[in-house]
Amino acid sequence: MHQLFFLDGLYQIGQHLALLGCSSGILHAKCDGQRDQWHSVSDGGQLASELGDLSRPAKYNWRESDISQVVEHVAELMEPKLEAAGAELKVTRDDQLPRVMADHDRLSQVLINLINNAMQASGEGARLEVALQANGDGVRLEVSDAGGGLKPGVAEDIFIPFFTTKSGGTGLGLPVARRIIEEHGGSIELFNNDRGGVTARIILPPAPGIQQELPLG
Repeated sequence: MHQLFFLDGLYQIGQHLALLGCSSGILHAKCDGQRDQWHSVSDGGQLASELGDLSRPAKYNWRESDISQVVEHVAELMEPKLEAAGAELKVTRDDQLPRVMADHDRLSQVLINLINNAMQASGEGARLEVALQANGDGVRLEVSDAGGGLKPGVAEDIFIPFFTTKSGGTGLGLPVARRIIEEHGGSIELFNNDRGGVTARIILPPAPGIQQELPLG
């Protein structure tokens, strides 16, 4: 368990460095490949402060949330990387979505990972979709691509730490994503869709019913 927390911390640093490099210019990266994400830090003090904020919090910052705001925030932050890859991200949502209890930073972490995975699976010119729908009293969030789908048997192993289908992949992104979603009282699964790609489906419970059961740290 301690090893997973340590690896989670390392993984978060990598993901947020990539995001910072694409959205704010703190890293001078081309944002078109993992090899470019670690170039030339221009403000060491600011970066050190950001990295300090990325350590696993003593308490989650739970708040009753409109999950569409988290999705819109991530889409805006990732826009430079999407444009550099010639990718398009389409977001659809129900008009009235139930509110959920969420830590926005943690859910953003999951979405960044899923969108990056979808981009890598689809290649240049990817057409990605994020759909938000009511799921009973909770919310269903889906990230879909058309990038070739999962091979038989892979869906059963994809959440095992260090299992990866990508060259150079760490195999940590999806296990960390599942832990975050489960700590939100939800669930996550991956399956092949009718576009020939993969859909990641997240189910989150309604705010009032789960609030007292969520972990504090």
